[in-house]
Amino acid sequence: MGCKGDDVTGTRSKLSTAATRASRVPSKVVGDPITAEDADVSGVSDNHLLRRLGLDAGSIPVEPLRDRERLEVDTLAAREPSGVSLDVELRQSDLPAPAGPPETAAEGLEDLRNKTRLRMRIDVAAAGRMRITFLGQGFPWPEGTELRARADRFGHVLVWPDGKNYRNVVPGALRGLFADRRLDIGPLFSPKLSSLPPAQFAGLSTSRTLLSTPIAEIQIDQATVPSAGLGAALLCRTLIELAGAEPDSKICNGELLPLHAQLTNAPGGKLGFFVTAIGKKQEYLQSALVVPPEHASFQTSGLPLVQGGTVTRSLLSALRHRSAVPGNPPSLQAPATGLLAVNRALSLRALLIDGVSVAWVAPGTELLLPELRNGLYSVAWRDFFGSSIEPPRNVTLPARVTVGAAPDAAN
Repeated sequence: MGCKGDDVTGTRSKLSTAATRASRVPSKVVGDPITAEDADVSGVSDNHLLRRLGLDAGSIPVEPLRDRERLEVDTLAAREPSGVSLDVELRQSDLPAPAGPPETAAEGLEDLRNKTRLRMRIDVAAAGRMRITFLGQGFPWPEGTELRARADRFGHVLVWPDGKNYRNVVPGALRGLFADRRLDIGPLFSPKLSSLPPAQFAGLSTSRTLLSTPIAEIQIDQATVPSAGLGAALLCRTLIELAGAEPDSKICNGELLPLHAQLTNAPGGKLGFFVTAIGKKQEYLQSALVVPPEHASFQTSGLPLVQGGTVTRSLLSALRHRSAVPGNPPSLQAPATGLLAVNRALSLRALLIDGVSVAWVAPGTELLLPELRNGLYSVAWRDFFGSSIEPPRNVTLPARVTVGAAPDAAN
């Protein structure tokens, strides 16, 4: 799910998001270095861009999306919208180390780690549309799930991977989606803003702002990328809402595009947002960005889920070259083979095996992973933002592990 976050000097924040129905071919893959040339920032002024779009930054009335509001057909311009695509990774900190017994298959562990990185493709259209496509197997929902947003609405729509269903994510519900895989509405606050010295990111000059709420604080680095146009504010709104801030903050009213952010949660927990590649300016299919999505059914309940979790089970058996013979007989509550994970906490938890998230376990449920070969593993639990982290411990499988109240004596 990532690696330990980098320290940032001079701020209180120290932290460190290829199944898409894309209408574009990425110019770079995640992990490639990004350069100033990739951003396509030369020769176009902000005002000229707005005039060319027939828009004015202050002329778009914005209303909050409502939970049961069925949006009318999007009036996005008939011509193909242009914009820029970003490859992004979310990186969690404080991830435990693997147990490292002799049976460990290093290549299998690295393969699992790569496939569960929190990667996203973010398409930002100058006409004021944004699409976030979740990639890989590390999120609490299936690969290919999308979030879309439009400039005249606060909030998002969540689109199922097959594009056949969507549901509104109203302002205040976004953080709960990530933290608990629910769309309960939480509080949003008017944030405190602190300007920090400007910085450089991939050769681009960035403005740096620290935004604080009672829930979290987030440091955002933003740069002028004219290809993003009015869509840049939508990504900014998304990031600050994860910190519990009202999305109408003045730091999201321009055309500055977030390229890096560091989120620190109260009372603890760290998450980093890293743009790893910026594509060339490109044209999108109109159908790829409209809000609501074309030909999709409006839903007022449910979320896109995969029975048994998102991680391919064969990846789990590949973590060890062979099974180990346990030194002691397993607990009576242990399964015949593998791991039985039980979540007695009140919210969603990620199960980490050897420092990698292999499953998201809902509160009050249990999950059997018989594919894990018997032997020694590092086992830990955490929530998405790292506000609740259980210390790792070495467990010999077969075993039953529990997080939350009243764990049994065997654990």
